[in-house]
Amino acid sequence: MNDISKYKSESPLAKFSKTILSRFIAPGLVPVRQANTIILLLIEFMTENVDAEFLKYASRFLTPDSYDDIVSERNVLHTCGYPICPLQPIKIIHGKTSPQIEYTTATPGIPTSASSYLRKYCTKRHFQASMIYRAQLSEEAVWARLDIAYLRNGDGEWEKSITLLDDILEAKTASGEDISDRDVKEVVASLDQLQLRQKDQQIEGRNVDDDREPDSMREKIEKAKELRMKDATLDLEITERAAQEANVLAKPPVIPKVDSYEGYVLGSAANIKAPKSYTLWKEQKRQEKLEDELESKADVYR
Repeated sequence: MNDISKYKSESPLAKFSKTILSRFIAPGLVPVRQANTIILLLIEFMTENVDAEFLKYASRFLTPDSYDDIVSERNVLHTCGYPICPLQPIKIIHGKTSPQIEYTTATPGIPTSASSYLRKYCTKRHFQASMIYRAQLSEEAVWARLDIAYLRNGDGEWEKSITLLDDILEAKTASGEDISDRDVKEVVASLDQLQLRQKDQQIEGRNVDDDREPDSMREKIEKAKELRMKDATLDLEITERAAQEANVLAKPPVIPKVDSYEGYVLGSAANIKAPKSYTLWKEQKRQEKLEDELESKADVYR
């Protein structure tokens, strides 16, 4: 912490490079132990707010799971989970103030309320921005990413492929569009279109002679990224509808009514009447059967 405090006036990227990354700079793959150390130090570093440039740069060291750890660590400090935001909002209940953001764990079997994201983020907008950023993070192991500690910022494919929600909203604001009530699904769709346009531009600028058969692993990563974007949209929809679904009670199954079954008088499932004595009922049935047989024999001899 003392090393970081000396670089307060510098940008987050410069501070991170000097205080943490400088000891790991080397071409090629980062060893597993060093990769884990970088992740842990990065999580601690991002408990303090960073800027958009560093958030994109950090994507080369992050996976969706490690990003969740960053959000949780910021929540422990009652800070908005979106790393760009420094806010620590408070709430007032019965005249008493308390932190709005609190670290909580999901309880199995209890539905998530529509406003549960306010326990992790200051506003719905930052919740949406965080989900969209998380959906773009690669699930590839950090130690399997080539030159992540060696390439300069902007030269890596990771930060180039990241598009923040703020970037899209700023572009739409500059064009004069009203975004106050825009649904986040439209923003995700805009992000997908932007990525497709970038891929088209790369294909158009490539020489036909340089075309090679696409790497199957790279295709799998791209497909996984698209699926995570769809999952992020679904998570947002589920969170919004959770409160309404929690208020809908499941109707009990309808059980057909039966008059009787082997001596039992049946109504509903909760109103089953058993005979007073099963042994007595069985004996009565045996006597009736015996009397019927005697009667049938008597008819024969008449």
